[in-house]
Amino acid sequence: MCAVPVRGAPPITQGGMGTKLIAARDALLVGVERVTVADGRISRPVHAALAGHGTRITMQAQPQEATG
Repeated sequence: MCAVPVRGAPPITQGGMGTKLIAARDALLVGVERVTVADGRISRPVHAALAGHGTRITMQAQPQEATG
């Protein structure tokens, strides 16, 4: 699991993954249920993603801290 900050990409990302995580976060924040990042280096990456391959990203609610 990787927490994506409110602004920018996680500091552990390399190459173009930071941009992909920012786009995924933005999509999730406006209501998209899940995002799949496909490997564009393989043959038929969209077909592979639709078949369940790739990196799946979902929104996980942050636990609320007790107050008072």
